[in-house]
Amino acid sequence: MKATYIQPGGNLDYKNNGDAAIEAGDVVVLGDRAGIAGTPIPVGELGSIVMDGVYKIAKKSGEAIKAGKDAYVSDEGITGTSPAPAEGGLPKIGYAVEDAAEGDAYVKVKLQA
Repeated sequence: MKATYIQPGGNLDYKNNGDAAIEAGDVVVLGDRAGIAGTPIPVGELGSIVMDGVYKIAKKSGEAIKAGKDAYVSDEGITGTSPAPAEGGLPKIGYAVEDAAEGDAYVKVKLQA
C-alpha cells in the first residue's frame, strides 16, 4: 500500500453539498467527525473546515462535561455522551479542555480529527 501526500490536514477542503450556506465558525459534520468552517461556504462551493485548535462552542443545556472527556456534536449542542455507533452514534469533534458545568452555555473543545 502506497500513499501520496495531499495537504497538512489542519484545514480540509470541503464542498458544501447542503441546501444552505455555511458561515465561518459554524460546526460542520464530516462523516463521523466534525470541524469548524474556516470561511463562509456558499451552497455548491468549496471552502475550508478547520480540524485542529481550541474553540468555545455552545454546549447542550443541563449537562456537565469534564476536562478530557470526548465531545460530540448533537442537535442540542456539544455533549459528552454519544449512543453506541449501532444506535446512531454522534460525530466526534474532539475533547473538552476544561470543565463545563451544567449551567454553562459553552464548552472549550480541542478539535481532534
